[in-house]
Order: sequence, then structure tokens, then C-alpha cells
Amino acid sequence: VMHGRKTCRMVWPVKKVSGGEVEGPFDSRLYSILADLRGKLAKEEGCPAFMIFSNRALEGLARVKPTSKEESLVVPGIGPAKAEQYVERFLVEIRAFAS
Repeated sequence: VMHGRKTCRMVWPVKKVSGGEVEGPFDSRLYSILADLRGKLAKEEGCPAFMIFSNRALEGLARVKPTSKEESLVVPGIGPAKAEQYVERFLVEIRAFAS
């Protein structure tokens, strides 16, 4: 690949969320929007971005595209405390992306 003799492409695997159900394809554009928001929140709070949500949690949000706090709880890495503290700002971005 590095010498130009072969090509490759990256394919995001379909992940499973709690309950073992596949919730949808990965949306890299939404993931980028959510990652930017996470970075902004981390800067505001003066903490590392992974303390807000892990990459895995952002990937889950980009797959599930929850519309409520309750729906976000099926995403691995998002529990009641994180949902209460952060999810609503992420839901605003998800809703705006969906419309």
C-alpha cells in the first residue's frame, strides 16, 4: 500500500450494543460532529475528552442516534450519571444532524 502497488479502504465494522442487537450503520460525519462537541465540553471543563465520553460511546451514539436520554442508555459507556450530565447536549447535535 505504501509503495502504491495496492490500495485499501477502511470499513467500519457493525457493532452490537447491549442486548446484542445491531442498531445501525456507523455515520462518520455524525461521529465527527459529536467528537467536536466532546472536545469543546472537555475544554470548558478542563478535563480530558475521554472523561466526557469514550470513543466507543461516541461511536455508539453515531450508530444508535438516540432521541432521548433513556434511549442513550443502551449505548455502551453511557450510564445514568453521564446521561444526566452530558447527553442532552449530544442529543441536540444528533437531532440537528437528522433533520
